Amino acid sequence: MTAAAATVLVLGDTAARADVAARSLRDGGLDAHVHVRTQPAAAVATLAELAPDVIVLDLGPAARAREVVGAMRAAGDGTPVVGIVDEDDAELDPLGAADVVPRSTLAPRPLTRRVQLALRLAARGREHAHLARAREELLAAISHDLRGPLSAINVAVDALADPAVPADERGRYVEAVQRSVRRADRLIHDVGTISLLAAGELALERSPTVLRPLLEQVAREHAEAAARRRRALRVVAAELAPVRADPGRLLEALDKLVANAVAHGAGEIRLTVADVAHEPGWIELVVEDDGPGVAPELAAQLFDPGRPRRRGRGGGPGLGLGIARGIARAHGGDLELRASATGARFVLRLPRSDA
Repeated sequence: MTAAAATVLVLGDTAARADVAARSLRDGGLDAHVHVRTQPAAAVATLAELAPDVIVLDLGPAARAREVVGAMRAAGDGTPVVGIVDEDDAELDPLGAADVVPRSTLAPRPLTRRVQLALRLAARGREHAHLARAREELLAAISHDLRGPLSAINVAVDALADPAVPADERGRYVEAVQRSVRRADRLIHDVGTISLLAAGELALERSPTVLRPLLEQVAREHAEAAARRRRALRVVAAELAPVRADPGRLLEALDKLVANAVAHGAGEIRLTVADVAHEPGWIELVVEDDGPGVAPELAAQLFDPGRPRRRGRGGGPGLGLGIARGIARAHGGDLELRASATGARFVLRLPRSDA
């Protein structure tokens, strides 16, 4: 079957016709949940509840089929339809059917093949719709995130253009512009990385890489921000043999994880690296904190770029975690959120290959 949880609705004008079609699908080996209905009007009214992926329609004359499908389309339902038709009703373009099967050739294998094709088309349509929504959410998140630095730059430039602003205050506005430009530049870089990851085109420059220095470097880079938020950063890392990886991209992933912990965690933030004792050949880089953790309803979408999310009092569009997971997967590993007694525990897994 194309989709593991596919649902097929067999809609016939008589129980005999509906049963023949349903039996043909079962005999043809269709791996799907098959529901049978013999009251077209009632079935159309409950399509939202049934949520079929494909409808197999056998209502006799094509005019009757057009009437039922017309009601579906008028109600905004675009479920693919496979119509079983009489030979003289084979022209069903006005029906908008995904496929038609002449009644004279109705048999398990041909009908099942055409329903499987319709299921594939339905799955592709859902995937395209999901990608379109994801793009819209990402663009909205980027627009939202860019407003901050652009607004700050605008305010600072207006102040610098005002001759009444004292000379000793101008340096503060220049620093504000510089900070905002860096923020905007990071966002543009992140958008580029997300695009490469989505296209499967993120290039890695692998070399023998010692992991502990990467943790120590990212801890140093976030020390000032952590201190401002009263967080403590601690590296607890074993001395491991080098792994073959892209140090720049790994540093980028760790930077996103630590930035997330500094912004949304609390207490101590621990950075560790160690071999996986029960899985030889794997290494785990862990960033964990003592903060409020992640609400269960947010965990499933945590790594989706552009999805708004909150941990405790923090929030934001959150490109970082999606980038970190993409970099981990580009290395043949993964990034996951694991249960922790306190706070959040992000585990970046890497396969150990000879350096």
